[in-house]
Amino acid sequence: MLLQKNFSENHLTKVMRKNNGELPQYFVKDNHEAIVSREVFEAVQKSIQERAPKNPDAHAKRKSYPFTGKLICGNCTKHYRRRLNSGKIAWQCSTFMARGTDVCSAKQIRESVLETISSEVLGLHEFDGAVFAEHIDSIRVCNGNRLVFNFYDGRQEERVWIDPSRRDSWTEEMKAQAAISAKRRYN
Repeated sequence: MLLQKNFSENHLTKVMRKNNGELPQYFVKDNHEAIVSREVFEAVQKSIQERAPKNPDAHAKRKSYPFTGKLICGNCTKHYRRRLNSGKIAWQCSTFMARGTDVCSAKQIRESVLETISSEVLGLHEFDGAVFAEHIDSIRVCNGNRLVFNFYDGRQEERVWIDPSRRDSWTEEMKAQAAISAKRRYN
């Protein structure tokens, strides 16, 4: 156990800072009485190692997407999360998803819109996740449908996106079904 990882600068303000060598740090080993004996601990660890090949997905890393960790909410500074919304993939502020509009009023943005604008910013004909990861550090999603792209080289570019119209999402089958439903309802 490492002691004095953080320290208080001032006893009045109680502001905590990370200890980067300003004060000595102490490593303490076997100071507390163990809840489980060392033999039991090692037996359990061995059992975990033996069972691991039987269930390889148990500790598998979650799937990562090109925009994972890159989209930052302009309202609350939290990251956006990917979600499936009515069959369409969109990115939404994690605070909005967890706590609602009262805490964060950020809008969601469709992944297709993000890919199109990112391609435009990078000068590509179509979206390439590898090129995106190589050049873009983060994207701040601001009010007024503004996206601020922060490049690794320090540049910033701002773009405004237009919300896709609902009429563009209707297929011919959906239009036909809506017409049949309307005829039934009003005849």
